[in-house]
Amino acid sequence: MIVLTRKDETKEFENVADLFKTTRQERNKLFGTYLAEVTDERPLELEGLAKKIDEQVGMYEELLQNLKGLKEVVVAEKKNKEDLEFLERFDSAIINPSTKDLVLKAILEAKKRGLIE
Repeated sequence: MIVLTRKDETKEFENVADLFKTTRQERNKLFGTYLAEVTDERPLELEGLAKKIDEQVGMYEELLQNLKGLKEVVVAEKKNKEDLEFLERFDSAIINPSTKDLVLKAILEAKKRGLIE
């Protein structure tokens, strides 16, 4: 029994041959890529399919690593941007004499965020 899930939709298949009775478009939705075409004239070749799956798994693992690396950089840049925005607000509060209370709050916030000791 093969159970596949995509976007909260689950499909069950008795075996690989049963899975390949679906349309190519349905399989692309489940696996994100073309794996093999099975017709009456072109029967399922398990050895070739296994090789293709191995190639696709390797590619998706690389893509996943790329996405994870990008996520780290995006999170770091987002935090840097937020810190710079905070410092701009802090600078404005220091310049404006009517915001002395805000200066104190900004210092406490900076301390809380670990920007100052």
